[in-house]
Amino acid sequence: MRVRISDQLLDVSTASGSDLDPRSYGSGGLGEVEDHTVELAVLTTTGTQCL
Repeated sequence: MRVRISDQLLDVSTASGSDLDPRSYGSGGLGEVEDHTVELAVLTTTGTQCL
C-alpha cells in the first residue's frame, strides 16, 4: 500500500472511480510517500471451524 502525506487537500470531486487514480501522480506539495506491506487473509468456514 502506498500512502502520500501532503500539505495539500485532495480534491475528491475529480475522483475517477477506476483502479488508476490520476490524482496520485505528480507533485504532491510538501510531504512524503510511504510504502507499506499489507497481508490479507480470507477466512473460510467448514462446519464449526474457521480455517
